[in-house]
Amino acid sequence: MKATNSSQLSLQAARFVKLTGTVLILVSLLDLALLPIPLELGDPRWRLDLTTNLVQRGIVPMLGMALVFSGYAFENISGNTRIERKKIQDLNLWIFLISSGLGFIFLLLVPLHISNALAANKQAIAGFKTVAEQAEQQLEIRLQEQETQFKAILGDRQSLESFISTDQFTPEQLERLQEFKDDPEALQQQINALRDRAKKRIEEQRQESEKRSKTGTLKSSIRVGLTSLLLASCYITIGWTGLKSMSRRQKPRP
Repeated sequence: MKATNSSQLSLQAARFVKLTGTVLILVSLLDLALLPIPLELGDPRWRLDLTTNLVQRGIVPMLGMALVFSGYAFENISGNTRIERKKIQDLNLWIFLISSGLGFIFLLLVPLHISNALAANKQAIAGFKTVAEQAEQQLEIRLQEQETQFKAILGDRQSLESFISTDQFTPEQLERLQEFKDDPEALQQQINALRDRAKKRIEEQRQESEKRSKTGTLKSSIRVGLTSLLLASCYITIGWTGLKSMSRRQKPRP
């Protein structure tokens, strides 16, 4: 009686494990299928995020397959014989086919992800360059406005006295204003020095952003590329080994 109950319990547990694995496989496949929606194939960043997310979720179907195979193993250990079904109804066949398909997909994702990472990096660098150019344009506008304002003040004695009377200047700054009034070229030199320092900071920020982008591209290509390659090798091994094993079992013995 105890042996019968134990056998029934093992069979029930095996079915639960297989059911859990099957649901996990189906849900994960649905998740992978919905990832590209909405399609934005023209955006390198979108393509990069897609390949990255696909690889990050790639292990989930494999866990489901492991649960299904564990369920069959529990059945064999408990001594329960499997019910023979038609080939098309065999759950193992579908798992091996899905595994083979996923293996080829993840194999293709390796060069695809690297290509997307390079394209996204190129786009990012172009964006950094555009931002730097806009910053330089805004800098030129501000400097020209300030130069015009200072020249207007320095050229008008009343405006200069009113400007100085605000009590916002140190003696060194007042001395500098007097120097600008006596020598207009000094004002131009000061503005040129400010322009050079500001442009240098903008250029340094652009180069630093490009460096971070290139480092991120390299790390992403290595991490995601190797992960995708490992997933591909595992899925292909599972699929081909399983299909070959089923083919051997179904061959009629002489």
